Amino acid sequence: MKILLVGNPNSGKTTLFNLLTGESAKVGNWHGVTVTPREGNIRKTPHTLVDLPGLYSIFSPRREEKAAAKAVLCNCDVIVNVIEARCLLRSLSLTRELIKLNKKIVLAITFKGELERSGGAINPVNLTKSTGIPCFIVDNELNVNVFLSVIESNFPSVKTIPDPPRSAYAPPENGGLSLVDKLLLSPISALPLFIIFMAAAFYITFGKYGAGAFLGAAFYSGIQKFTLFAEKSLTAAGVGNFFVRLVTEGIFYGLSGVASFVPQICVLYLCIIAMEESGFLSRAAFSLDGLFKKAGLSGKSVFPLLVGFGCTASAILASRSAESKTLQKRVILALHFVSCSARMPAFLLITSTFFKGNEFIAVSLVYAAGIVLALTASAFAARQSRHREEPFAMEIPPLRFPKVTVVFKQLKNFLKTFIIKTVTVLLAVSVAVWALRSFSPRFEFLSVSRMSESLLAKIGGALSFLFSPMGIRGWQIPAAALCGLVAKEGVVSALLLAYPLGISGKLSSSSALAFLVFTAYYTPCVVALSASAEETNRRLSAFYGVFSFLAALLLGYITYFAAAACSRFGAQNVIFTLFVVIAVVSGVKRITKRRKLKGDGHGPREEDCGKNWWEACEDCVGCRHSLFRGQKTPSQKGYKGERQASKL
Repeated sequence: MKILLVGNPNSGKTTLFNLLTGESAKVGNWHGVTVTPREGNIRKTPHTLVDLPGLYSIFSPRREEKAAAKAVLCNCDVIVNVIEARCLLRSLSLTRELIKLNKKIVLAITFKGELERSGGAINPVNLTKSTGIPCFIVDNELNVNVFLSVIESNFPSVKTIPDPPRSAYAPPENGGLSLVDKLLLSPISALPLFIIFMAAAFYITFGKYGAGAFLGAAFYSGIQKFTLFAEKSLTAAGVGNFFVRLVTEGIFYGLSGVASFVPQICVLYLCIIAMEESGFLSRAAFSLDGLFKKAGLSGKSVFPLLVGFGCTASAILASRSAESKTLQKRVILALHFVSCSARMPAFLLITSTFFKGNEFIAVSLVYAAGIVLALTASAFAARQSRHREEPFAMEIPPLRFPKVTVVFKQLKNFLKTFIIKTVTVLLAVSVAVWALRSFSPRFEFLSVSRMSESLLAKIGGALSFLFSPMGIRGWQIPAAALCGLVAKEGVVSALLLAYPLGISGKLSSSSALAFLVFTAYYTPCVVALSASAEETNRRLSAFYGVFSFLAALLLGYITYFAAAACSRFGAQNVIFTLFVVIAVVSGVKRITKRRKLKGDGHGPREEDCGKNWWEACEDCVGCRHSLFRGQKTPSQKGYKGERQASKL
């Protein structure tokens, strides 16, 4: 039997799916968590359960709802219409569409406790009688047998659904917006509060007295002791030098650089999960929609961008919630400049070595600059497109205190994925880097002192010209950057294997800062590029990868020269000079633009103007649209068609 879970966004479909199948699919208190249909077998049964993306109407033109609508129209045995108790009256509009399909339908009511706390009430028995459709309450005590008994019950033929009487459903009392909601949704306080919450999350993760720094130091000390113990044990057991070096250097030493930063990665991800589950991110998306619109995005883009802090590939898949394909492409381009958790070990290695005591400031600035670059890249792409976007609409869920069990379950799933990736992909990268570092082009096994003759040195030396403008000499840094294309964790492994005694003293502060900037924004890993190609196409994915690589190189060069100038002439003098130059260039550009528009009274061509031919302009000088400035549009004045109006 094939059973579909259908309902409005954020109604609890995935929670019910996990409850019945025993799986650990991602849930969240925000719109667009599920972007593709997900299948699983109900526990100890052959029945298939399908979790569909959120759906308001079968006939909705919205891109994110088409996959769910298509699945509903295909063959299935039962449709379970998941309805949030607080929004039952509104959700019944979808139920009325579903009954016209002449399929078996069951109502699953979620969040009953929240309805009762807000002054409402629901009686499933009376609701079944009034609607004629079997219904049940979803809670933690729901088991498979109860669910199947409802599914397998007799289904009466229902033609229409009246609004349920008071004895079946009492809607929640309308108490208006709470003070917290007013603050989070206000255009004045929303952005500052979002910045404060994100800054607090980063301080807890990277701050000197934060939990992330304390746990990271303890974890790193334990790994170092374990690696030393393993080396001594293997040597005492009489294992050959080749295998001792393979295990200690190629495996333990290569993995330890990434594993030592796992606590900080977990703390940051824990903070993001808490913000998701509380409903804060949905309010941030609603409040930031105006700002994101200027960058060619929408408020929904907040979700994939924040998911990008964890994994770029997952964020690219989450971009399917975008209102259109064009908007999704801009989100994917922006995600190339959002630093994922796999880059964090490289950030922490560089900042803890060259900027000790200022790790929180350095890493926070890198992440903040990444968001600015992401919005800038999207705005640049939006200027090249004239696609009209759909109006922004999304579900604002109620504020909820994050459930500890849900938060830690999601954290466990993230850790599981991260560890599997570390043990598989990163292990392969570490062993490959060690092998390339330990063998010459003639396959001669080299000692650590002869690394400059290795295959890795030859490959890195061929790419060294790209990093010379950053003041970086040698083959080690280019080789590490190349390994990062396979997996960003490979940057740290390659650096530790290429610099056995540490990177301290190998780079100047200016070069280290430039390499930090490059590492933060250059091309994502091959998995993310593959996901990008799947969502767009191979040519566009390759273009995004090359563009982000060249942009990161350019930013690295600028950072190096700016840092070198600050150290030589003083930061205040350099900043003042840049401010004067920007002001002069901006003034000259503004004057030139005004003179060009004045011209002969005709100004730019009509197709160069952002408005349509019938719209009135108030601030445009000399354009043909000035014919209609402050007047009625041609259609209001009685012109017959576009051709007659264009003759003016």
